[in-house]
Amino acid sequence: MQILILGGGIAGLCLAKALEQRGIPADLVERHSGQPAGGAGLYLPGNAARALKQLGLLADVTAKTAPIETQRIVDSRGKPLNTVRTQDVWRECGPCLSLPRNVLHARLQAALIRTNVSLGKAVDNIRQSPAGCEVAVWLLPLTMSGMTGCWPRWRGGLMTPT
Repeated sequence: MQILILGGGIAGLCLAKALEQRGIPADLVERHSGQPAGGAGLYLPGNAARALKQLGLLADVTAKTAPIETQRIVDSRGKPLNTVRTQDVWRECGPCLSLPRNVLHARLQAALIRTNVSLGKAVDNIRQSPAGCEVAVWLLPLTMSGMTGCWPRWRGGLMTPT
């Protein structure tokens, strides 16, 4: 089986790690040329912590998080509407955590061992043929006039310019 993951965000990286755990090789293509520098903070409820544990990453990620023990829900004027003790809701799954998006992204990418990660490439076209799928990707950044003139083709292995 040959797998191409389009997008190196949190979901794409988690998929790549899950496939690695099952011995399934994959290639991952991401249009950005590097890891995100900043980003919003994330709230990870207990089921996200459980998923990270299944990926073998919870201990590593937890070292960079802040636990969320209480959620306070307020209206637009700040008037309290409800307070939730997160452990009461998520006890069976795992702890609720908070961390910067770029920290989680970096931990996920660093955990990949066998996945071929190609940064700075964007998919332009996917064609199916009897031999499989052919994926045309742009090497980024593009020149101001459009194409760089290099069209790698992916046929279930490493992407190589043709």
